[in-house]
Amino acid sequence: MFLGGFIEALWPCLMKLSGGMSDMVYTVLALFFSIIATLALNMGLRRGLPVGASYAVWIGLGVAGTALADVLFFDSALPVLGYFFLALIFGGVAGMNLETDRAPASEA
Repeated sequence: MFLGGFIEALWPCLMKLSGGMSDMVYTVLALFFSIIATLALNMGLRRGLPVGASYAVWIGLGVAGTALADVLFFDSALPVLGYFFLALIFGGVAGMNLETDRAPASEA
């Protein structure tokens, strides 16, 4: 699930590099990694992980990772309060993961 979340952060960065889908190499790579990220989410769900927590971890890592990549690689500015909210996303992802691990398995 975590690998899928990190890949979920990769494809938007590749899409930015594609220049509005005008560079086909970056466009194809972005589409490829978006499919890989979705397949990673699917693998977690097939192993019995709860969909709500899995999606929260997957998309939370994608959002936070993309925001960090924007600051680190694309020279975008993030205000001080933005880092606080980014930390809240990471904290929420960690909290969802911990609570999911502690929750008793429901019988379906």
